[in-house]
Amino acid sequence: GEGAVLDLARELLRRGLDVNAEAVERSTRASAGTFIFSGAIQHPRTSAAFKVSLLEMLRDAGLDLERPCQQGRETSTTGDTIATRVCGAACLTPSCQAALLACMFRAGWTPGTAKANQRIQALFDRPEGMDGADADYLRECVSAPPQGAAAATRVSAPVTGVVSSSATCTSDS
Repeated sequence: GEGAVLDLARELLRRGLDVNAEAVERSTRASAGTFIFSGAIQHPRTSAAFKVSLLEMLRDAGLDLERPCQQGRETSTTGDTIATRVCGAACLTPSCQAALLACMFRAGWTPGTAKANQRIQALFDRPEGMDGADADYLRECVSAPPQGAAAATRVSAPVTGVVSSSATCTSDS
């Protein structure tokens, strides 16, 4: 189950898996951690807690959310790529998307591209499911853009994400 997959990930990281090593898939050049996480969010039957735990594990292993990433002709960062994929993953519920994005903001990441910012803002256009502590935190982060020194202190909460007990990562549709 999910615990075994997390144990395997821990073992690979313990053995030296470099989450920032460059990996290429078709026209995307990104970090290994980006591909690992992007693949994990596509599985509709895994829990929000599992997905947040995996993201935290990759971040704790040094996943650089500001690392440059190339998708076709578009250049962004690892964080923007992950956020865009979280926002576009049809199998994720709004509460799961909020939990994952809140986890990234708690780690100090902020959107660096208009595309990532627009995708996150669009989540709030859907009224269903964007509630709870993670959604409130996410709403707070995106409603007040960082300015100067405030940017460094605005997201100083611990990296550990809050996943509400009602958060699920599977869609009913």
